[in-house]
Amino acid sequence: MLVLLLVACAPSAIAVPTNSPIASSSSPEPSPTIPPSRTAPEAAGCRVTLPATSWIADLTGLNPLPPTRFSWYGEENALAVELPIDGVYRINAESPNLGAKVAWYRYIAGAVDITARRVDGSGPEIKTKTTDGYRPTGFNPSGIEFTSEGCWQVTGSLQGRELIFVMFVRRAAIGEPNP
Repeated sequence: MLVLLLVACAPSAIAVPTNSPIASSSSPEPSPTIPPSRTAPEAAGCRVTLPATSWIADLTGLNPLPPTRFSWYGEENALAVELPIDGVYRINAESPNLGAKVAWYRYIAGAVDITARRVDGSGPEIKTKTTDGYRPTGFNPSGIEFTSEGCWQVTGSLQGRELIFVMFVRRAAIGEPNP
């Protein structure tokens, strides 16, 4: 019960990892109540955002990405994104580029403007937006073409609201689940 109360009171608009008890728990598997909060070892030095720091419980049944690896994060009355539960986005090893599928959920109408910048090295800023053709609110996918493996800060903007998160992007090893 205390954990659920902490989840309900956790900050929800800025996606900077916190030192909350939820973020430091070590549950190894996702559950229908709280996603695990363990950063993958390869993300050391990259302050990745874990979904458990601002988990969106009402989106638990919506799983565009594998639910064993991703969970919803964000602000329940504005914008949410499906993040890797360990902070590492693994891209298919055989893919010719570093394109990532990113799932968004819009509680307010509009397209999500997306920017990404490398925080552990140099590289160009990436700008894109969610796809057209979906309803004004609800689920909306996007693709982000990262220019290199590493630590990336991504900002989704929708009607003056921002959702900021950090994830470590790398190619998956052969046979490793991806995304």
